Amino acid sequence: MVSRDECCGFLGARLVPLRMRTPAFSLFAAFFLSITVAGVAAEPTDVLVAERLLTALSTETSDALIEPVRRAKAAVDRAAQLRAIGDGPRATLAEAEARAWAEYANEIAKVSHREAEAAEARTKVQKLAESEKRSRADYEMLSRQVLRLRTEVARVESEPIAPLEKSGPKRAKRKGGH
Repeated sequence: MVSRDECCGFLGARLVPLRMRTPAFSLFAAFFLSITVAGVAAEPTDVLVAERLLTALSTETSDALIEPVRRAKAAVDRAAQLRAIGDGPRATLAEAEARAWAEYANEIAKVSHREAEAAEARTKVQKLAESEKRSRADYEMLSRQVLRLRTEVARVESEPIAPLEKSGPKRAKRKGGH
């Protein structure tokens, strides 16, 4: 029988001895720690995010990106130098700064693309407006022609119709019976 000293808690309705609970607890703790460590390891660091963004932005040609990209690269370099000399806290701050500048540059690039799309849409709208204006002018011209033709038809229909004369030579009446 298990003594009270060996028991540490309940599992359902019966007491569970400490020696039986320890392996389960150890497995649970190991599982929980592995999930926590995997979650932390899966999250990219500031410097990795900054470098990915800078790589993606390397093909952009916007002048507005020059300064943020330059500052992000400088912060990445500064973070690497600080890590090399063993100044971890300042290196972490420099990495966070690099990430912030890279994200700022990325937002500028997105805005630049949206502005280009908006300009393209405005051009399409202007072309459609011009086309609509031409179509409206054509419609008005055709409406005037239809009105003129209807007026002409009404005028022709309202004129009295002259009886048609028989065509051909007139015959003279004969005297004499035949």
